[in-house]
Amino acid sequence: MLCTVEQVKARLSLASDDDEHDDMIEQIVLGVSEALCGPAGAGRPLEEAQVTQVFDVPTPVRVLLVERFPIVAVDEVREGWLGGFDDEADLMEGEDFVVAADAGRLIRVGGHWLLGDGTVRAKYRGGYVPPDVSREQAFGPAEGQVLMPQDIVEAAIQQSVHWFQRRSQPGVTGEGVAGANLTFYAATELLPGVKEILGRYRRIVC
Repeated sequence: MLCTVEQVKARLSLASDDDEHDDMIEQIVLGVSEALCGPAGAGRPLEEAQVTQVFDVPTPVRVLLVERFPIVAVDEVREGWLGGFDDEADLMEGEDFVVAADAGRLIRVGGHWLLGDGTVRAKYRGGYVPPDVSREQAFGPAEGQVLMPQDIVEAAIQQSVHWFQRRSQPGVTGEGVAGANLTFYAATELLPGVKEILGRYRRIVC
């Protein structure tokens, strides 16, 4: 989640031990987190995760764009025909390819990536550490890890508060979750300021 239930409750001036709306707020935060990563927001996943990604290389290119960044660590990169990666040796970082972590790029050294459909496989960890993880584990970032930017957290809090406060107004959609009658705005209804913040984190291809 891009923000925590506790952060939203604090913004709503709800006591920390007042758990009446906790389930509803959690579902709203989950919905907001999905919306902020969707087409109306950043247009990409933001939370840190372990990823295995296979790339098509239809034309000669030196740069591959990963789906989840910043890149925290690259565990393996292999090239192979027809998905035969297990028979191939690992490419060496710094020798066969280099990593542009913040931009989410894998750059081939001395040529282009192997041409064809599904010819490159990368196993890596990428994205931002979400605030619930950093809080619960008394988190100190490890090498390469990046905490969720504060403006994204703030955008998630603002949007969650907005949906919560308007949960029973006309024009919202209703859905039963975990036995509760929850209502929230459609995912495309992001606040203008929230859209502006998430727009900063859309991938720029150049």
